[in-house]
Amino acid sequence: MVKKKKVIIGILVIIVVIVVLVLLDKDKLVLLNKDQSEEQTITKQFITSGSSGTWSSKENKVNTNVELKDGWIRLWYNTRDFIGEISFINELPLKLSGDGIFIKAKGEGVWMVSLGASDSFSDPATLPYFMLEVKSEEDDYYLPFSDFGFRSEYTGDVSILNPDKIKSLIFIPSLGWSEKGQSHFLEIKEIKSYEKGISSETDNDGDGIPNNNDWDIDGDGWFNILEGYAGTDQMNPSDFPNGKLGVPSNGSYTGTLITSGATGIVEFEELTGMKSAIISVFPGWEINPNAPLKLDKPFLDWVWRHGSIPRHSWIPEGIRIQDILDGKHDEIVNALAREVKALKQPIIWAWGVEVTGSPGEPSNALWNFGKDGTEKWFETDNMYTYYGDLNELDGIERWKDYVAYMKKVFDSHGANNLIYFFHVLAEEYSTAGEDILDGMYPVPGDWNSVEKYYPSDEFVDWCGLSVNGPMWHKDKWRTLDEIFSDNKNHLTKLQNVCKEKPFFIPEFSFFPQENKNPEKSRAELFSKVFEQLKTKYPFIKAWTYENTRALSPPVLDIWPIAPFMGPDSPPDEIEAFKKAVTENSYFIKDPILLPK
Repeated sequence: MVKKKKVIIGILVIIVVIVVLVLLDKDKLVLLNKDQSEEQTITKQFITSGSSGTWSSKENKVNTNVELKDGWIRLWYNTRDFIGEISFINELPLKLSGDGIFIKAKGEGVWMVSLGASDSFSDPATLPYFMLEVKSEEDDYYLPFSDFGFRSEYTGDVSILNPDKIKSLIFIPSLGWSEKGQSHFLEIKEIKSYEKGISSETDNDGDGIPNNNDWDIDGDGWFNILEGYAGTDQMNPSDFPNGKLGVPSNGSYTGTLITSGATGIVEFEELTGMKSAIISVFPGWEINPNAPLKLDKPFLDWVWRHGSIPRHSWIPEGIRIQDILDGKHDEIVNALAREVKALKQPIIWAWGVEVTGSPGEPSNALWNFGKDGTEKWFETDNMYTYYGDLNELDGIERWKDYVAYMKKVFDSHGANNLIYFFHVLAEEYSTAGEDILDGMYPVPGDWNSVEKYYPSDEFVDWCGLSVNGPMWHKDKWRTLDEIFSDNKNHLTKLQNVCKEKPFFIPEFSFFPQENKNPEKSRAELFSKVFEQLKTKYPFIKAWTYENTRALSPPVLDIWPIAPFMGPDSPPDEIEAFKKAVTENSYFIKDPILLPK
């Protein structure tokens, strides 16, 4: 009797399961749709038909949704707050093989596709990844394993997994400091391996990627879009650009500096219609001296595939200039040079950031005084006697020797794809200026003048300065005329040392509030500033507009306020920017490259 009851119960369970499967429309199966609390991790799995495998997600400050519809897996997210995080993990049903991953997809934004050695969540910083910018229309994407790479702070093994060891793919939106309300989707229909083939009319370099889906048709290490700018033959691996950036004879390059990831850059370009010729990146701020890799290659690759040139600031955290000069970090410096050469494509390489006035950067002169180069300018008992020429300031002399040392190493490795950039502040921090960060640091003094920093023409291709107006809560808006007139001697001194070299504004922003007044629109300001660039400052040949968000909440009341412009900004601001920049042919949206 007991046995019969167990059989009946078993049959009833089977019937219930069948009924549920019949009633459930699997094409509209919603897997995740939650308003998650902070730090909450939600993992739900299901098995799909075909090759989709199982899916789960991990999120923080983000709303997510995963569904299977009409044969497509749809991933969707919406950030609820500043610095939201989201990962979608696909536990693969079959082992991968061959030379890369094929993904049939459509969607929005830029996604980091990472390779996982397990079927559970791992720290994304420890995983090799590829930056994938997807289009709204269905397309085939080929991701070569050889193009996956690691972040520059990762200290572990940087070899790429054998394909048969890859158990999962992790899809992470490239958000960086995400903005509230960022929302995009990715739809995937198929994931599988592909293998290299032989050269043919449809696959010029035999890499297994059809020409019409291949970012580098001839396999020469130059992406097609950049070869198109230079007019070189995309089908001939012996014909490629020379690795330098041309200077516009009449006009100025457009660009962006955005902390909300590659997705933030794409969003800003879609909002304004402005293509970026230059994109400023700061992966070097996260550098770890113990990391085997010194550059974030996947991110740089994305910038080039996007049709832009990266302006890169390599700031070696925890490494002192004096130690570099003493040869203590030759292994790191030589590894960096080898990576730069292997990349082939051009990089605007800044010798430090705002070297005349950013007190928080150990790669700048202000931090490199004293006997062993570890003292700030206001800590040393003598600014002249501990290094080199007794008539030169120790910190500045060390910094200039650092520039020469690094250039010598780059040259020794044949890294000729760098465009060297001398970057200072628009404000001259001397006895005439205010305290740096409103009293957090004392004023350096009148010795802190730009002409003392200039390392010589041999080490500089472009000159430039950061221009922010305003930068602090208490400030008033200022046009370029007003900013430069307030610091006229500083700009004149920079022009005198740079002579005929082109100028570049790498941090260029106009914050949305004047004296904490959120009601005022920047429309008129944008119109004036970009007109002045054209009519009064034609020597400024490039700029990257800083569309970022400040810390939330601000660290201090005087901390920089956000220059962010997004969909919720006043419509007249967005239209003014479009009219002043996007629709103005003076501003050049594609980099000028030349054949070698």
